[in-house]
Amino acid sequence: MDKIKASHFFRSSLAGVILSAALLLGFHFTTEGRFSPQTYRLLRILMGVVLYHQFLVWLVWRAQLCFNLFTRLFGKYDLLIWSLLFLPPLAARPVLTVLIALSDRATLPGAAALWVFLALLLLIPSLYGSYSVARYFGIIRAVGADHFRESYRSMPLASGGMYRWSNNVMYGYVFLLFWAIALIFRSQAALVAALFQHAFVWVHYYTVESPDMDAIYG
Repeated sequence: MDKIKASHFFRSSLAGVILSAALLLGFHFTTEGRFSPQTYRLLRILMGVVLYHQFLVWLVWRAQLCFNLFTRLFGKYDLLIWSLLFLPPLAARPVLTVLIALSDRATLPGAAALWVFLALLLLIPSLYGSYSVARYFGIIRAVGADHFRESYRSMPLASGGMYRWSNNVMYGYVFLLFWAIALIFRSQAALVAALFQHAFVWVHYYTVESPDMDAIYG
């Protein structure tokens, strides 16, 4: 673990504050009787999936980076097995967000047209960001291939699509999809789900991904 710099303590602490605030807000909204039992259960499931997914990423990335554990266990299939573990909970997030929004739809005040318009404003960069990640960055790189293969560490930075304006398209723009879903269905509960997921992914960035990139790329 000596590869992970101690200088990231401050950013880790800040990320912990962000996550704690998101957790408190989420539990506040889910324990005060604001939502139906079905919506409450779906929110709890989503939070559990997010917690499991981010913990799994931390555990595997650090084990691979520091001890080469997955490669020792699975050999040339290490990256394939990791992708099969990584992608299902990631795909479950938008599905659960839609289910939450459907169970709590039309709970935001105001005209539906306004919320749909705002949703489209978020959906456009989110979809273009998703295309940019798939086309110019690659799904395999997105699961953390540079933790497993030296060849991915020498690849140039993505520069096409939305990467022309941002180095962090995934967290900055793709995750706007969750906010768009909440606004399309005008769901308060889905807004809580979007906030929790977006806050948590930035916690992941500051506490896991950024220190790992420093260790890998110097």
